[in-house]
Amino acid sequence: MKDIQENILKAIDILIQDRMKSLKFDYTFSAIIKTDNGSDNFTVTYNGQDYDINARAGLTLTAGDVVYVRCVQGDFSQKFIDCIRV
Repeated sequence: MKDIQENILKAIDILIQDRMKSLKFDYTFSAIIKTDNGSDNFTVTYNGQDYDINARAGLTLTAGDVVYVRCVQGDFSQKFIDCIRV
């Protein structure tokens, strides 16, 4: 009986792991402000690459600030500067 229970638990674990791979989560990474392009758009450096990213309304950012960039549901094309990292 114990073997049957262990096999059922292993099967459930495999199903859960497969499902987790397909779920979309927001994720956040740190970047450094390189330039202010105006209109709440900034060039940031992340992993040695430069990206133009819009900032959330109300942020006051300058070159050299370290910021958090959020990717909505894991979609890098839906990224925005969320806040300054302190």
